[in-house]
Amino acid sequence: MALKAIGVVSSRPAAGTLPGQGAASGAVKISAHNGIRLTGQYTAGTGKIFLLRWEPDLSGGGQWRPWRSAQAVVIDGSELEKCFDAIFAQESGGSNYYLLYAVPAITVASAHVEEANY
Repeated sequence: MALKAIGVVSSRPAAGTLPGQGAASGAVKISAHNGIRLTGQYTAGTGKIFLLRWEPDLSGGGQWRPWRSAQAVVIDGSELEKCFDAIFAQESGGSNYYLLYAVPAITVASAHVEEANY
């Protein structure tokens, strides 16, 4: 599968911010695959990067929640190559929107996701 650019935010979008709008304008849709590969580069910082997933509610709104938060990507600013990579599971056959949340101490230069079946 091909890499897709994914939007990076330094704070979670407000509840009700739909995918593709406002702070969630860089959301990417992942469909019908059971895995998401995340890759990217950062220029500075130390902390964690989380994958946020859009969780709709019955009223037509929803919120952005950390997806598989126990698998957050740990960034160590002393790394020479300043790259990150991770794999996240999702329900097979589903369709979801995702964003990347980097704590404000981390400067992400580029971030991409790739759909995959594992």
